[in-house]
Amino acid sequence: MGVCIFVFFEVLNVCVVEAGSNSKVVVKLNVRDFEETKMDVQQDIPHEEMTRRCTVGMVIDAGSSGSRLHIYKWNARVYSTPYPPISYPSTDESWTDVLEPGVSSFVDNPILVISQLKSLIEFAKTSLTHFKEEWKYYPIFFKATGGMREVPFSKRENIMKTIRDFLSDPTSNPFYFESEFARVISGEEEAIYAWAAANFLMGDLIQPLQNQKNIHDSISTHTRTYGVLDLGGASTQIAFYVPSQEILEGLYKFQIGGRKHWNIYTKSFLQFGHESIRNRHMKDITTQAIQSKPNTGIAITPCLHSAYSEIYYNAVGQKEVSVSGPNIPSSDQFNKCMAALKPLLQLDLDDFCDWVYDGECGIAGQYQPRIPSQEIMGFIGLSSYQVPWNVFQLPPTATIKEFQEKAMKICSFDFSELVLYYESLPTIDSADASSLPYYCFFGSYVSILLTKGYGFSTNHTLTVVSEYNGNRVGWTLGSILFEINALPWIYEPPILKNQNMTTLLAINIGLIAGSLLTWLFMRQLDWSEAKNEHNEQEDKDCEEIINVSISSTDQQHWSSKIVQYFPDFTRYDLAKYEEIPCDEV
Repeated sequence: MGVCIFVFFEVLNVCVVEAGSNSKVVVKLNVRDFEETKMDVQQDIPHEEMTRRCTVGMVIDAGSSGSRLHIYKWNARVYSTPYPPISYPSTDESWTDVLEPGVSSFVDNPILVISQLKSLIEFAKTSLTHFKEEWKYYPIFFKATGGMREVPFSKRENIMKTIRDFLSDPTSNPFYFESEFARVISGEEEAIYAWAAANFLMGDLIQPLQNQKNIHDSISTHTRTYGVLDLGGASTQIAFYVPSQEILEGLYKFQIGGRKHWNIYTKSFLQFGHESIRNRHMKDITTQAIQSKPNTGIAITPCLHSAYSEIYYNAVGQKEVSVSGPNIPSSDQFNKCMAALKPLLQLDLDDFCDWVYDGECGIAGQYQPRIPSQEIMGFIGLSSYQVPWNVFQLPPTATIKEFQEKAMKICSFDFSELVLYYESLPTIDSADASSLPYYCFFGSYVSILLTKGYGFSTNHTLTVVSEYNGNRVGWTLGSILFEINALPWIYEPPILKNQNMTTLLAINIGLIAGSLLTWLFMRQLDWSEAKNEHNEQEDKDCEEIINVSISSTDQQHWSSKIVQYFPDFTRYDLAKYEEIPCDEV
């Protein structure tokens, strides 16, 4: 019904709103300071309807190596307390496998990305087939990461336009979409979303917020949070809470809804993902091979396994080069690979940073606060950290030293031994299979990245997980956590939730009508009394005028009296008026 009922409680300084289907007001918190909450809905859905029925959302993670769609569910944002609690996704998340290749592969022919998007939308429609009538209320977000950040601006704009046009077309996408829902996110966003996801699942994000009952309550930030390391194909991210709160660069103020914010150090390094680093390494060694031995077309690297080779096209020399591992595997191949990869971290650029920030420096001469001790903070590794962790058969939490010992053993295998080792693994993941030739590279790069790039000690532990309590651990979870709490919400006190709407409407109409009638009666009574008093005063004054013999000495006084009752006269010859009938006054 198109009715909007406002019930005011001045003592609490709160206005409770029950918005009808045509209302644009979702919630009003303060009688004296009200701003309308708006939600631009593509299909012109009434705001209250959208708020009540928006309980599912999707995020497309468009990474450098492929895209995956995640489906999240949450409770409707309708609350019986004036200060809304934090909304968070439930533990029955579902997701697709990674659809290869990455979106950035389509930049020269953007129309090809539509096939991949169709597959992702079909998965969502199949998963939500029992909620078809609700699809138009379910938002879908497309967020691209490192692979797209590497794409030149004009090409990036072209393919993003193709993606937005497809998702904006209701015949292609039945879900709720706005143009701003599709974009290339920054590396810092990716890092902070990953931090939020990990700490949400570990219980260090929501729990302190649940103790805050109103906006004035203070919250002490838990220093026992987890830092997060995220390794992708094109970029790598680090994010952690600094107990001293002294963050000189890279500060990200993370806030959920209107609640407490966290000061987090975040940094993203484009071109330092495992695929980008491998490509840079291959480019360097093939360039050296072309320059030193232009006729051979052969390059050797300790980062590939013995007895394995592949063809790499060197764009600088415009020539294909055969790249292989050493002829004979060795026990120190792991150390040799780390030494070959170390220059790619560009630690030689730290001189200026060391001078400015007293040694608080890391990759490529960038400022980074020192890693907190193990006793203060644990770290969680996400995304591609899972590949070497799975292959090396490490427990979820292991020290970096334990990781290095496993990597050293793996690097000593020739390729045939590596295949036998891989086939003996109890579980095989598609990502593990595609990375098979690069296990030595993976182990070496993760080790040099952690110890020389970020500055971890080998005794520090790292916890690597892919799923936790029914949720996939990754930045998309942190992203939807942020998006949910940015949605409008409705304050509906218990009386509105438990009473029949018709009864409530009748009660309010009755109260309003009774109040109006009482006000009119009292106003009429006051008006009648005032009129009677005025008439009595007029009669008294009139009698004075009639009974008084007007003399020259009284003329001035009574002239004003007469003018009061005869405003049309400006002068009077009082001698002519010896009697003034009161009924003429």
